[in-house]
Amino acid sequence: LISLPLLAAVKSPPAEKLLQLSDRARGSVQSGVSWDAELVSVEEGETSTRKFTVKVLGDNALVEITEPARNAGEKFLFNDLVMWFHKPSLR
Repeated sequence: LISLPLLAAVKSPPAEKLLQLSDRARGSVQSGVSWDAELVSVEEGETSTRKFTVKVLGDNALVEITEPARNAGEKFLFNDLVMWFHKPSLR
C-alpha cells in the first residue's frame, strides 16, 4: 500500500503544461501531417460523398474539399479556435 504522505509528495504538472499535453493528445502536430478523407452520409435515403484533403501543423489546419466537383476548392482554415471558410464561387 502507498501511504498518504507519499502521495502528497507527488507533484502534478502545472495547469499550462497539462493543457499543452491535452492539446497534443487531441492532435496538435508540430511537424505537420496531411491526409485525404472521405465522408459518406445518408440522409432521408439519399447517399452523398465528399472528399477532403487535410493539412495540419501545430494548432492550425487547412481542409480543402476535392469532391464533388461543385464543391471542389472550398476551404476551411482553422487557426487555434478560429475558423474561416472560403468558397471560390461566391462573388
